[in-house]
Amino acid sequence: MNHRVLELLKAPKNIQSEDLDLLKEEINSFPYVQNIRALYLYGVNLYDKANYQKVLSTTAAYTTDKKILYQLINGKIQQRPKPDIQPETKKEKKIPAENPLTLLQKAKFQFPN
Repeated sequence: MNHRVLELLKAPKNIQSEDLDLLKEEINSFPYVQNIRALYLYGVNLYDKANYQKVLSTTAAYTTDKKILYQLINGKIQQRPKPDIQPETKKEKKIPAENPLTLLQKAKFQFPN
């Protein structure tokens, strides 16, 4: 996959009219990649409005989740910041310093006969 396409997938706002041909080539190479189709639709919406309806129909046919496509078209997609993943730290259990048998005796625990 082309390096420029990967950049556009990370930052779709940077799309330019020259990128439409490149995206079309990628769609021909990888017809079932929904992200590239959605990106191409976004670019067509910005730079080639005459073909927008046709591209929208085709993109909708290849898209499994129409809600995301709707949000993309209406500009309601919000990029969520990636949470900082920190390694989990295990909390150590405090072991009493006393003998376990004396703790059982204090708790008045009786073993069954």
